[in-house]
Amino acid sequence: TWKTSKSCFVGTLSLQALLCPPYRYAGMSPRDELIASLEKQTATNFLELATKHYSKADPYDLQEIIEELNKDCSKSLWRSAELLCKNHLLGRNLLDADDEDGQQEGIAILRGLAALLTSIINVADKEKAGHAVPVLEMLHGLLPLIPNTGQEVQNGIAKIFEKWWQSELPRREFIVPHTVPYLIIKTLVQGSAVSDIQRLWSFRQAILILDFEDASCDHLKTLLLQCLIHPLYIQTEEGRRLLSFLFGLHPSFTDLVHSTIKQSIPNCPRPFLESYGEVYFRAWRSSAGVYLEKIENDCIQDLMHHAVHAQRTGSNNLSAALLKVLGFLHQQKVFRGMDSMLLRLYDPILWRALKVANIAVRANAASLLIDAFPLQNPESTREENDQLLQKQINVLLDLLADPAPLIRTMGVTGICRVLGIYWELVPSAVLQNLLKRLIKDMACDVSSSAVRAAVFQGLSFVVENALSHPIMAKVLPELKLHIHDTSERVRLAFVQLLLTVRNVRTIKFWDIVPMDHLLHRLAVDRPSIVRLLVKLLYVSYQPVSKEGEVQLARCVELLRTNQTAARKFYQFVHLHMSTSQAGKFILFLCRTVRGAVEGGAGSNVASAASTPEASPTPKSKAGRGGRGKGKKSPAAKPKAKGRARGRRVEVEEKDKDDEVDDDSVVASVSSDGDATTDETVISGNDEVLISGLLECMVIVWQSIVNKLKKPGCRTLTARLEKEFSTALPEFFNSFKSSSARAAILLLSGNVPAEAASALSVGCLEMFSAMPASTGHQEYAPLVDACCSWGHVGDVLDVLHGWLQKGLCPDAPAVAAAVAA
Repeated sequence: TWKTSKSCFVGTLSLQALLCPPYRYAGMSPRDELIASLEKQTATNFLELATKHYSKADPYDLQEIIEELNKDCSKSLWRSAELLCKNHLLGRNLLDADDEDGQQEGIAILRGLAALLTSIINVADKEKAGHAVPVLEMLHGLLPLIPNTGQEVQNGIAKIFEKWWQSELPRREFIVPHTVPYLIIKTLVQGSAVSDIQRLWSFRQAILILDFEDASCDHLKTLLLQCLIHPLYIQTEEGRRLLSFLFGLHPSFTDLVHSTIKQSIPNCPRPFLESYGEVYFRAWRSSAGVYLEKIENDCIQDLMHHAVHAQRTGSNNLSAALLKVLGFLHQQKVFRGMDSMLLRLYDPILWRALKVANIAVRANAASLLIDAFPLQNPESTREENDQLLQKQINVLLDLLADPAPLIRTMGVTGICRVLGIYWELVPSAVLQNLLKRLIKDMACDVSSSAVRAAVFQGLSFVVENALSHPIMAKVLPELKLHIHDTSERVRLAFVQLLLTVRNVRTIKFWDIVPMDHLLHRLAVDRPSIVRLLVKLLYVSYQPVSKEGEVQLARCVELLRTNQTAARKFYQFVHLHMSTSQAGKFILFLCRTVRGAVEGGAGSNVASAASTPEASPTPKSKAGRGGRGKGKKSPAAKPKAKGRARGRRVEVEEKDKDDEVDDDSVVASVSSDGDATTDETVISGNDEVLISGLLECMVIVWQSIVNKLKKPGCRTLTARLEKEFSTALPEFFNSFKSSSARAAILLLSGNVPAEAASALSVGCLEMFSAMPASTGHQEYAPLVDACCSWGHVGDVLDVLHGWLQKGLCPDAPAVAAAVAA
């Protein structure tokens, strides 16, 4: 810590001096004592005073002493300090001594001289500061020679030089050559911090006085170039600001800076690329004159040229890396001069590259045009800018007709980007033409699935623009058959488009693709697409925010519409609901099936689902409308008032979007848009529906079986085991179909053996009595259940008997004869 001021009596002996034992120069004032210690040239006396200065318990303060010095005393003081430095640091070469004691003495002297220099800076007297210049220059020469044991003193001396420069004290230019390298090295070593870069930034103007054409600056140039690839500089705003400053040090050094960045780009981490773009932008924005011309023509345009001709393949995609760097410049069009600069620099490169025979060059040029669109000149007339805009749109349309699928894909991406961002600026006729090309031609490109997928990916971006919704609601239904595209990549992009549409109020995804088509894809498609379809239909068929009767009605509707799709749906539905919600749903299905068994004739779930408290099913939606759309029957009016009515309104507002999706989606599954009363009745005799409900319980339970083992789910697990331990025997005795029996056995495997002892014994007996011709679908559930109950040994015994009987049919007779 560099102490700057203390409060003590100066000019006579202080109270501390009177109370303590007499010091070396008893009777002297602190001023005379300091001058005498330096004139003595023994260093010991001076070091004792310096120690007193640094001591917090001692009122001795060098700054107060130096403040009262007159001109002659000041000269004498610093002349003695200069001699002390020459005799002890330069003459005896203490800093290079092999013995540790000598180094410690030299570091102590430096520390004392640093205290004197700090005091003279704080005094802010330029005349007195001029007397200290010889000592200052000596310390500047010794700065790089200080050993590692004196790093703290070395850092303190560097701070003195920084403050000397900022205070504009005499001959400050002579302390620059060693201070700048020290500050740079401090930012490059391990353990450097942002504060080190901030120190160098505060000292940046000192770098400008150095002669970069002289050979003595070669080492400094090397250090500065190392900063360009150091992560601390690239990752921090202070570092990027300093890197942009390097472009303006010297015209010849600007080329070295640009060359260094260019060489690091191929192997540079992707997050650093945008940071380099920011460095170029800052350099361009703060430059003028010859530096501005050099940055534009020799740096930025050089990057553009290489971005057009760079390779697009391999692990290091240089084209994409350069596009990332230039992309930062493309995003800064709000700044004055950027638009005109981009147009001026791209003009001799871009248009010619879009017409060459090389596919990679055309692709690179198309990427740059799409990312920089629109290229314009604010200083041109409106007619000229309109012609330039039309030229760019024509180029994008030409990309759609390119023989290379890669170029066509980029053309689709570019057009969709233009529509998504500049929808309101594109003329209506051009807009219609672009959409027609996308939907009629590119979406049906049989030669490339990438082009077709790009159409749906691009339309997802367009739909995010609210101004496009009226037109997109009319054109998107023309694409409904693409849900069955032969390419998984295309189907995936199409479902992602539907997910984007789901968040749009004015466009309904079931108006784009009928629900029976979606359920068919849900039943037969690959898991990657099934997951997205479940996400799309989850709110419709599993409205967890509504009551259990509503969820049951949707489950029944799904099972009756497409049972295979229902299995796939409940296989992934756990990804969108909590373990508690899944467990409660299983319990509700179990009680429903038990009710159907006990009720005999059936259980009407539509009546429960259509109550005013629950969201309506298709039937209840039609019923509550009464005589016309928008009217409500008296039964639908809430009876409660006040607080309860307020809560009802809040729930309705919360689930408003879900209600629209649920009712319309479920209604669209049936051909007439309505569900009859018979379709929502669960009968114990309808074993197809019962089997479907049992399978749903199995699938959902298996999906959360690992989560149920966690401590927080013990209560839910106990409820499930208790409910099913009494229900499973009833199910097993009531339902005889193989599918229902298989589901019951799989459910029983989740219940402990002691809770289903009768069923476990019966399952093992059934398995033992099965003939050899029994199929896998019949005995597999029995094996699973028996193994779950810990009867693995018994199962192996039965299998051993079957194998022995099959491989050695005469073995029992031979064994009996041997025994006889």
